[in-house]
Amino acid sequence: MLFQPSNISPDEINGSGTVDLTENLTVTWQVSGDSAMTAYQIDFYSNNAASSPLYSTGKISLQTPFWGVNYKGEQQYYSATVSAAALAGAGMTNGSEYKLLITQWWSASDSIRQTTASLFLGRAAPSVAINAIPSPLTVSTYSFTGTYSQAQGDALKWVRWQIAEVNTSTSTVGTPFLDTGKISGTGELRVDYAGLFTGTTYAIKLSIETINGVDADTGWVQFTVNYSVSPATGQVTACQSADGSSVYVAWDMVESAQAYTIFRQGAEENTLFKIADVDSTTGALRDYGARSGESYRYYVFPTGVLSYLTEPMVSEPVAVQFWSWTIIEAAKNTDGTFSTIGVYKFRYGSGGVSEGEFSNNNSPALQKNFTPYPVRQPEAANYLTGSVSGFIGSISGTKDYTDTLAQARALRALSLSTNTLFLLDPKGHFINIHTSEPISMSINHKSPVMPQTLTLRWVEVGTAENVSLTSIPGGDFWPVDEIIFTSLRINPLTGSLMWTRPEEYLGSVLSMDSGGKLIQTTSDAFTAAGMAMDSATGQVTATLPEGGAS
Repeated sequence: MLFQPSNISPDEINGSGTVDLTENLTVTWQVSGDSAMTAYQIDFYSNNAASSPLYSTGKISLQTPFWGVNYKGEQQYYSATVSAAALAGAGMTNGSEYKLLITQWWSASDSIRQTTASLFLGRAAPSVAINAIPSPLTVSTYSFTGTYSQAQGDALKWVRWQIAEVNTSTSTVGTPFLDTGKISGTGELRVDYAGLFTGTTYAIKLSIETINGVDADTGWVQFTVNYSVSPATGQVTACQSADGSSVYVAWDMVESAQAYTIFRQGAEENTLFKIADVDSTTGALRDYGARSGESYRYYVFPTGVLSYLTEPMVSEPVAVQFWSWTIIEAAKNTDGTFSTIGVYKFRYGSGGVSEGEFSNNNSPALQKNFTPYPVRQPEAANYLTGSVSGFIGSISGTKDYTDTLAQARALRALSLSTNTLFLLDPKGHFINIHTSEPISMSINHKSPVMPQTLTLRWVEVGTAENVSLTSIPGGDFWPVDEIIFTSLRINPLTGSLMWTRPEEYLGSVLSMDSGGKLIQTTSDAFTAAGMAMDSATGQVTATLPEGGAS
């Protein structure tokens, strides 16, 4: 015998209840029982109180009996197609609700009928398109727009935009570098993007879903960008900051630039990730979104009214390895980027900084049954929790440890902060967190310096993927004493090797002149330091004014 048909489509109960009745209708269901299905019948009705009958396929006998489980033990679904002409002839049109009932036979006289009807809605397929894009596009910033229509006026459930580069040699679309995700609650089909490179072919796609669960997309629409740029006229310097939580990036200013756009590229990445737009008076920033264990190049584009003015100024690769645990407090900007407003570092502890174990908090349910093995039902939860514990202070150049009550108060205040917090650790984790339990503090009174140890238990509260997190001079947070660029040069008069130490985070440049001599370009902000080699020990020492260490 057979059981009632199940897992039927279309049926609003399982999310498949919207169909276009101008197309052939495919009905599928699961066949269950210890017999094969030998015939079936599908009856259609209006979804009204009388359940007015509209159309029936009649009893259709199968040439080959259909088993619900095949020889491999795999569940099978039967599929039947009802023509659009038959549906139209029965008066079934888009814009109305209908229901169907399936009857299955396993012998000439034995049958079973579905007791609860499957409800479905007739709706015309939605139409979505991207409005015409100029060819070629002659700007670096553009607002892409789209149009949507649906015959019955269905509203949108969500919209999604994606942009990717196209490999013109293989005509393949790469991984999207912009993905808005599914945006709900809007009917405005628009996405703005700043950072289109001249000489590059891109592809853009718009996807939607209606409130009745019907998906549609435009497919990938390609376009090419082409505008004039001058050769790069400056340099970019990038290095890991001494504070152990960011990468410092500085660039030469371009006189005609109205702004600068800064990108970062990882060693294993083939696309650029935009981290900031800054005004024409800004010549440096700190990148707090860089991850420990990675290597990056930084690209700086001087920007005009509608496009980049020059080719990018590009830094040398900078390898990043942080050795502190850092909690970064940040404010979200209107463009979705984040600005750093506070940095809290843990470098030391009794026995070292303790990070504790991570948990993803997914506890699947295990249901016992009549087989030797349980049925595993996983949860949807997949967020991290953990803790970090360590001294809150720092050790000076003279190896003296210090911390303050003000530091302790600032850290405890994180429990009350409505800002976004990120955790950065030496392994390369970069996690969007907030406190999950009270912040605790202890003091070691046995030590003369009475170090304070903080323990912060945290929970992951959002994604940190593709996060832009920076600070700029004059912003809410800009340390002034944690970066030192050093350069070596040869004194042209004495031939001795000289070491320069900058102020104001300026760098010096070493180069070779036409005569093959090593020369240095610097500024008045540098203080020269003499270097000499001890003939007895072979040790090179540098003499720095104003407290410089040898």
